[in-house]
Amino acid sequence: ADVFTPVIAKDGHTVVFGRRGRNEQDGFYVTDFDGTAPPRRVTATPPDDIQSTVNAILPDASSFIVSRRGPDARGDLYLVTIPAPGAPLAELKPIVTGPADETDGKVSPDGRFLAYVSDESGQREIYVASFGPGSAVGHPVRATRTGVEYMTWSPDGRSIRYRSGGRAMDIAVTRRQEWRVEPNI
Repeated sequence: ADVFTPVIAKDGHTVVFGRRGRNEQDGFYVTDFDGTAPPRRVTATPPDDIQSTVNAILPDASSFIVSRRGPDARGDLYLVTIPAPGAPLAELKPIVTGPADETDGKVSPDGRFLAYVSDESGQREIYVASFGPGSAVGHPVRATRTGVEYMTWSPDGRSIRYRSGGRAMDIAVTRRQEWRVEPNI
């Protein structure tokens, strides 16, 4: 089997990773970082899965974000709520889907915003939307115009750090009654 994309939660204890062996055990697993409990499968990957990747664990470690490519080879983002031990496997809940390639979903440190990469504009750009695991993803705002190779939230959630053309960049994220992104144009 191929074990891939381990991500450690902010709590420092929870680890989520994927397993692909092209059999009935494929899916995403959760375990403790210290290895005191065996890995537990929390969701299966669909049989037509080409590639799925853990992108982020929510700050409270209750759920995680997955980028998934299906038969059309386009990426979409899904939320997986981690079920209690012994409960049935969780479903992949679509949260950002469409004709564009949406990947790299990252949740802000406070869990209120989702940043992701989409090629909706014709090149890979960062989009940011309000987010809550029990609600729909808000209307996304395009935050970059120079292309993106990689991105992540700053630890304090006040900016999104990314790489474009080999250069490190920052986008300020402001929160008042409404939030807004200061695009790097």
